[in-house]
Amino acid sequence: METQSPAPTRSLAEPWRQICRRCGHAFETPIWLIVDLEERPDLLPRLLDGSLHQAICPHCDASHALDAPLLVHDPVRERLLFAAQASSAPAQARRIARELGTRLIAALPRAARAPYLTRALHVRGLRELQRLLRENATGDALSAALPALMQATTPAEVQALVHSHPVLGTAEARAHLRDYVSTLQARGEASLARALQQRLEALAAAPDTRVALLHRLLHAGGPEQRQAVLARQPSIPAELPAMFEALAVQAERRGLAAVAHDLRVIGDETRRQIQARHPPTDRDA
Repeated sequence: METQSPAPTRSLAEPWRQICRRCGHAFETPIWLIVDLEERPDLLPRLLDGSLHQAICPHCDASHALDAPLLVHDPVRERLLFAAQASSAPAQARRIARELGTRLIAALPRAARAPYLTRALHVRGLRELQRLLRENATGDALSAALPALMQATTPAEVQALVHSHPVLGTAEARAHLRDYVSTLQARGEASLARALQQRLEALAAAPDTRVALLHRLLHAGGPEQRQAVLARQPSIPAELPAMFEALAVQAERRGLAAVAHDLRVIGDETRRQIQARHPPTDRDA
C-alpha cells in the first residue's frame, strides 16, 4: 500500500542565525516567517506580546528582538499582512513578500487559493503589524462584550463586567464605544445612544483597572496562570511593575520577606511582558 506524503503546513519556521550583542557569540534559533492564524491560533498571543520574534542567547541569556520578515494569513478576514524587516530596502521587501506568499499559496488547498492572497498589505516592522492585529483583537473582544454590556441594568453590573471582559477597561474600547454613541445619535437612535452613554459613564466610574489586574495576578495559581492573565490583556499598564515594587517595600517594612520576594517575582514577570510587547530595536541597544 502506498503511503501519502503529509500535506504541507501553511505556517513556516526556519533557523535564524543571530550574533549576540552582549557576548558576541553566534547562535541559531527557529524563527516564524509565515503564520496562518487558522492553522496556528496559538501563535497570535506571542505575536501580540512580541515574543514570536524574540530570541534568548544560550550563552549569556541576553534577549534579542529579531529583525525578521513575517507574513500573517488571516483567512477569517480574508487578509494577508506582511511585516518587512526594518533593515530591508523596498525592492528586497517586495521580493521576500512574493516568495513567502508563493510558499503559503502552494501549501493551501486549491479551493482556498482566493484572489486576496495575491495582495498583501505591507507594513514596516512588527510594531505596526501588532497595532493592526490588536485593533482587530480589541474589536473582536468588544463585539463579544457588547451584548453583556447592554444587558447590564445597574452601574454595579456594568462595572463587574470589567472582570469577565477586560477589554471594557481599556481606553481603546471606550473610545470605540464613544464613537458608536455618536453613530447611533447620527442615525436618530437616541434611546439606544442614551443607554450606551449611561453604561459608558458607569464604566468610567469603575475601580481602577490597574488595581483589578493587580488583584487578578496576585490570586493566580502560579506563573503559567499569571502569563495567561497578562496574555488576555489588550494592554498592560506600564506602571504595574512599580505598583508591585511598592507593595514589596511595604511587605519588607512589616518583616514579610517571603511576601516581598513573591511580589517582586510577579513584578519582574509583568515587566518582561511589557518589554516583550515593546522590544528594543538594535538602534535602542
